[in-house]
Amino acid sequence: ESLVHMRNLRYLHSIGYTGEDVILAHCIWIDDDEIRILADTGTHAVHCPSSNMKLASGIARIDEMLAAGCRVALGLDGAHNHMDALVELRQAGILQKVRTNRPTALSPLQALEMATLGGARALGQEDELGSLEPGKKADLAVINPDRLNMAPRIGRDPVAQVVYQATHENVEATMVDGVYDSDPKINPQAKKYDKISIQEVVDKKLAAMDLTASIMCLEQKMPMLVFGLEEENSIVNAVHGKFTGTKVTV
Repeated sequence: ESLVHMRNLRYLHSIGYTGEDVILAHCIWIDDDEIRILADTGTHAVHCPSSNMKLASGIARIDEMLAAGCRVALGLDGAHNHMDALVELRQAGILQKVRTNRPTALSPLQALEMATLGGARALGQEDELGSLEPGKKADLAVINPDRLNMAPRIGRDPVAQVVYQATHENVEATMVDGVYDSDPKINPQAKKYDKISIQEVVDKKLAAMDLTASIMCLEQKMPMLVFGLEEENSIVNAVHGKFTGTKVTV
């Protein structure tokens, strides 16, 4: 700001770096005028509550953004040390209530839409992803409410229960584009994954993209992505889609 004498988002807007094809992460310290710019241009804001809390970055004005018509998605990054989307969903749902001192701020349905349709819109794939509708890809997670952490269920709002109570332990299965389960007996496509032992992972100096996700994959015998630690820029290339590593079922 000291260089261009403009607030960040106003400067980005002045050079044409706003619009429906632009995604801005965090968007914490923005004022009312910048919120209007986001809304008017259709620029996507991605809210990462756990990262913002851990780094003491501040709390984004999500309630005001949504009220103004901004497009907001739910995101997470490595700063919070977990890759649990349900944890992030809960953090988002609760944090706005603390910030505004209003228990009605950011309703469960608004939070869930940020995590689903909000992400699809940010990717420019709202017509294919983000909700269960005829013609869209069958992407879904099966959540089991019959666990103690989601009790009692009688007379409760199921959306609120997912937002505030569900964890990854409640997820029984996930489906991507109509395909689920990595067991070749159920899903013939699972045969494309190579079998590899934990020791081979160690011996070959391979690593998973995320430790928490790796542990979950090991426990659930799900496919995971590994890459060679000694390969130059392997992580950077993986993030940019230039290196896909090896999909394995352990």
